[in-house]
Amino acid sequence: MQNIAKQLMRGFTIFTAGSALAAACFYAYRVFLARVLEPSQYGLIFAVWALFSFVMPFRSLGFAAAFVRFVPKFREEGAWWKVKSAAVQLFVIQIGTAVFLAVLVLLFKDVLGMSYFKSAEAGPLLVAFLPFFFISVVGDTAEMVLYSFNKITLFAVKKFLDQSLLLLFTVGLFSFFPDTRIAAIAMALSALITGISLCMIAIRLLPEVFLAKWWWDREVFRQILRFGLPQMFANSGLAIFTYLDMLLLTYFRPLTDVALYAVAQPIAMLLMYFRKPLVVAFNPLASELAIKDKPKLGKVTEHIQRWMFTAIGGGGVVLFFVADTVVSVAFGDAYNGAGRIVQLLILGVPFTAVSLMDMRALFAVGSANMNARISFVTGISTTAFNLVLIPFFGVTGAALASVASGLVSFALTSYYLKRVLDVPTPYGVLLKVAICIVLAASGGFLLGLLPEMHWFIQTVMLVFGVGGIYVLSAVIVGLFTVAELITHAKRFCTLHKSES
Repeated sequence: MQNIAKQLMRGFTIFTAGSALAAACFYAYRVFLARVLEPSQYGLIFAVWALFSFVMPFRSLGFAAAFVRFVPKFREEGAWWKVKSAAVQLFVIQIGTAVFLAVLVLLFKDVLGMSYFKSAEAGPLLVAFLPFFFISVVGDTAEMVLYSFNKITLFAVKKFLDQSLLLLFTVGLFSFFPDTRIAAIAMALSALITGISLCMIAIRLLPEVFLAKWWWDREVFRQILRFGLPQMFANSGLAIFTYLDMLLLTYFRPLTDVALYAVAQPIAMLLMYFRKPLVVAFNPLASELAIKDKPKLGKVTEHIQRWMFTAIGGGGVVLFFVADTVVSVAFGDAYNGAGRIVQLLILGVPFTAVSLMDMRALFAVGSANMNARISFVTGISTTAFNLVLIPFFGVTGAALASVASGLVSFALTSYYLKRVLDVPTPYGVLLKVAICIVLAASGGFLLGLLPEMHWFIQTVMLVFGVGGIYVLSAVIVGLFTVAELITHAKRFCTLHKSES
């Protein structure tokens, strides 16, 4: 277990640095757009982006997820031609589906613009996003190849390079052409440079793959596609869970409401930052453990659940108290009201994050059909919650629907994890986290009774006060020990130093 923990911590450490820098650039990009655009224009950009993100899972037909699942097996066999064949097939499938979806956008852009988005700017913006839809195929394919070979450092660098270029292009181009389409053009340019760079690196690091003879192997294609199609439906369910609230808000509410939600959602999803590095480190590792030692995979999954609930619970209670300040200082007074939405969304983030991680474990052991069932049920429930709540309660209804959907997803993944890997539902961990949150929140409300002071001083007091109470409470109730915390901190510092 120590070797597994070390490997996970290594992946977590490497990706955390790149992920943190990428996240900083991404949020700076959103803040810049919010400051230079009207709320309705800001809402339109992310409404259109939500539509493209919603169809993304269909672009690879589930082939990308299955590719990562099967490449470790091909590596063990030394069948480099199979890896190359699968990579070419992945690229061709994505280009083919992208052409089909692009034709649909071009045919219906005017109808979508006026009837759905209710904006004359929507049609040209939809067309402006199409180059990114094609260009990103190059980088995504190279990324999957490197990722399947555990090149996590490059994965992290790619994220940072992509987001930093996006920010630079957006700021630079907006200085000369203040138009909503610049956001899409900047995405295409950053994807182009990142994709070409990643391909060159992949060719240099994996010559045995790119020099191997290959042909369109029908058996490899059938094998991966047979496993990938259920995962595509699983990913489509996740897309419904992630983007349906934005899509329905766009239809039922004005774009200014969409803008509020587009501001609130990424702030709440900052808590997912604790999950993303673990996912990147866990995916290839889980595939290996599923082949070599399935019981150990269950133990690792259980361990990760505990740390994720603990970390996200602490970050969530702190963010709850500073949400209004974050919105006001970063995005401006035009988005007042988004802080309340952030506070509601926080309630569902821990369950969503853990359920997504659990689905990775199920996928690793070959339970793609189970993931498809989970995503189908979650997608149906998400649709129902949003259709009932959004027309009557707007952005508040979308936030409540997100929380309810996260709980449904967590209940389903817990049920299947128990069946497949004998991982118990972490009721004890949830109870302890709840106690820590109540104690920390009590301290936060007491700090709020102090006389009014400068927002920066008040924010610092809340962050350290509420966060300190939470950490102390977590040690007292036994979520982790001081020795365990010191051990992980030393390992983090050691690995960070070695990577540097």
